[in-house]
Amino acid sequence: MATLAFAGLTSPPFSTSRRSPLTHGRFQIPFLHKTLKWGQRSLLLPITCSSTEPNQNADDSEPKTASLAPSSSSDLTYKLYAGLGGVGFLETTYLTYLKLTNSAAFCPTGGGGGGGSCGDILSSDYAVVFGVPLPLFGMVAYGLVATLGVQLLTAKKLPFGISESNARLVLLGTTTSMAAASACFLYILSTKFSGASCSYCLLSALLSFTLFFTALKDFGLEKLQKEVGLLFCIASLVVVTLNRSYSALPPVPSSPSEIDLPYFSTEITTPSSPFAIALAKHLSAIGAKMYGAFWCSHCVEQKQMFGSEAAKLLNYVECFPGGFRKGTIMQKECFDVGIEGFPTWVINGQVLSGEKELMELAQESGRKMHTQISDSEQQELIEKLDIFKIKGRDKRGRTVLRIIGKFFPARIVSVDALRKYLEERIFPEIEKKPFAVLYVHTGAQRCENFPGISAVRSIYDAVPISVRQNLEAVYILHPGLQARLFLATFGRFFFTGGVYGKLRYVSRLDYLWEHVRRNEIEVPDFVYDHDEDLEHRPMMDYGLESDHPRVYDAPAVDSPVSTYSMRCIS
Repeated sequence: MATLAFAGLTSPPFSTSRRSPLTHGRFQIPFLHKTLKWGQRSLLLPITCSSTEPNQNADDSEPKTASLAPSSSSDLTYKLYAGLGGVGFLETTYLTYLKLTNSAAFCPTGGGGGGGSCGDILSSDYAVVFGVPLPLFGMVAYGLVATLGVQLLTAKKLPFGISESNARLVLLGTTTSMAAASACFLYILSTKFSGASCSYCLLSALLSFTLFFTALKDFGLEKLQKEVGLLFCIASLVVVTLNRSYSALPPVPSSPSEIDLPYFSTEITTPSSPFAIALAKHLSAIGAKMYGAFWCSHCVEQKQMFGSEAAKLLNYVECFPGGFRKGTIMQKECFDVGIEGFPTWVINGQVLSGEKELMELAQESGRKMHTQISDSEQQELIEKLDIFKIKGRDKRGRTVLRIIGKFFPARIVSVDALRKYLEERIFPEIEKKPFAVLYVHTGAQRCENFPGISAVRSIYDAVPISVRQNLEAVYILHPGLQARLFLATFGRFFFTGGVYGKLRYVSRLDYLWEHVRRNEIEVPDFVYDHDEDLEHRPMMDYGLESDHPRVYDAPAVDSPVSTYSMRCIS
């Protein structure tokens, strides 16, 4: 713009105003000249020169921003993402609900939950990947596609602040994984379930492939060439993951509707131990029941644990006495229990699924089981469980008596039976020479493995004097906080004659090998596992450890150091 000033122009006095155009280039600039009464002075008015018309609005000169709305082609693509993704999300949500609630699926093409079509496929092992329901993965994938489609369609801010190009790349990767998974499932459907139909499977495959090709078209050939390697890696990862999950599954019949399995009985060939017979009698007496199916291999293995004689004493309920075929329904008694698998035990009102060890069944049956088992049977049980074992030596050449606390069945074995076992089989072996005791407290539970304070006192009083004199060290491996507090509180009263001063707490296996010859002592695997856990979580099951030397090398009971250590136990 330019400012024009005009000077030296005069006019008669008292003249009002005069307008005359001044042509400057292509612009006409009006000016106003006025002379005052007291002289011929001129009033100069500044005139602003602009390239626009005088009456043009200044706002019209401001540049206009381009619209951010998506094009019609992108708009259609995003609508497909949102619509098809939403349909897939609803379908997989319904299937996930059926899987989690163990409900029968409605099959539009026939063959419901009891037939040989979609109900059998959706309830098969192929509907689970590493323990997670397969529809749940689909629900997450479809939900992601639908959400991004809606966000892109409405031009709203995308989640996590990602750009539109990155969102399209995420959609391409997601739909690629969905298409790869659908291809695998179609292959399984045609090979493992020949002759069966699954409308939900076909619908999901149709949606997945449609979304995949939509993403390919939206991405464009030029950009797609740069991402071929990424897409190949995603598809390969999906295929390898599914193959690894399904590799251990048993073969599926060519057509579930063709199964026609008549009832048959299986002979139990293993002999029954006295403990197994006593346990079977006890379970029968308290009303415990075992529910099974004639075709279930785990049910047969459970009976083999009891043996031929004891298995006949069990309250066994066959859930398919008429055989198994299309449309067969299990016995009402089994259905009322809510069986999820075979075998299933109901003991004292508690439902236990799966094959169980005899010891676990005995523990679940109650504390008074030792009244059902004779002393000789209890002693045989102690021997079989390998609770006490004399083997190996420590670094000073002393024989080691190893005791596994977790193996001791306090609910089953009486104090009298334990005392007799020690007197007959353990004490004669160790009363003639010095020995050490290695008590493995790892995993021991107070309610399951501790016989009680009075029982401990009774057993200790039964130990001969010669055995106490030959006892020179007691190593307690992995002592928990409760064990430390118990020994600190009652140890002096129970373990007289200097035995308390021989206790040595060992918190790690590495410390134990400083006192015991490693290659001569057998330690269960769960002890090594627990020791490894303690390396990462040292406060997992006990308090702060004392760094006092007494922890690994105990002085005499009347030593002032010993008294100090008792007060510092944590």
